[in-house]
Amino acid sequence: MAESYVAGGAESWGKAAQSQTSASEWSFAHRVIFRFVFSYLVLDIFPFPFGSFPGSVWNFSAYDKFWYGLVPWFGKHILHLRNAITVFPNGSGDTTFNYVQLLVFGVIAAVATIVWTVLDRQRSEYRTLHEWLRIYVRYMLAFTMLTYGFDKVIKLQFPDLGLGRLAEPLGNYSPFALLWT
Repeated sequence: MAESYVAGGAESWGKAAQSQTSASEWSFAHRVIFRFVFSYLVLDIFPFPFGSFPGSVWNFSAYDKFWYGLVPWFGKHILHLRNAITVFPNGSGDTTFNYVQLLVFGVIAAVATIVWTVLDRQRSEYRTLHEWLRIYVRYMLAFTMLTYGFDKVIKLQFPDLGLGRLAEPLGNYSPFALLWT
């Protein structure tokens, strides 16, 4: 009876170890989706955190010039937009440039995913890279949320109303100005 207990224990331990090993391997679809999401997020978030702080020693003007050239070209030659993209990022993220840039990020991420999949067929998972990506995204989100919060608390975005604004009739306000006030 004791021998069957030991043998059963070893057998069940072996099955648990085997299932843990197979569970640690990602499926092909999981690896491809991770590669795409990783590529897209890095394209979208970079150059954070470099240049995010006043007095930063990093200069990304060449990086910005690259996107200022590629995105309008993509809009004109690939998307055949009627009007040229002339309004560049202004902080709102709500310009044609920003929307086309997101599409370009998606296209580049798709190409990077294909190349990465062809070149890295041996790897069965990306757990460490996944953890680093999570840390990177978390810091970017925390920085962004704190920045937006401080803009409100310090009254950089919504300053106190002046007498001129308070005396202005409501009919003179645009919907945006009314909401902002």
